[in-house]
Amino acid sequence: MPYPNRLIAGSPNGDKPFDENAWELYNLNEDYTERLNIAKRYPEKVAELRALFENEAQEHKLYPLITWDDVRNGRIHRTGERKTVTDEARNLSQHSGSSQ
Repeated sequence: MPYPNRLIAGSPNGDKPFDENAWELYNLNEDYTERLNIAKRYPEKVAELRALFENEAQEHKLYPLITWDDVRNGRIHRTGERKTVTDEARNLSQHSGSSQ
């Protein structure tokens, strides 16, 4: 059950971060490649597994959930004047280009 980011939600540069309710369900005994999402067919099982996830997440202090959008946009792991991952990558590519 992935926790999608903006790219998966179809809005890589938009305001729609992700659908927090986009849970997926697969029968790995019959579909080990996870090609057929059966979440809509078994909403009660999704609800059961989601409740289990929520309980475990609270117990193990997993929240807040972090997506790659958070990392890329510097909403976490950034203090003071540190730049976002995108800014750092741009900076590195400029420096590597100037040394050649």
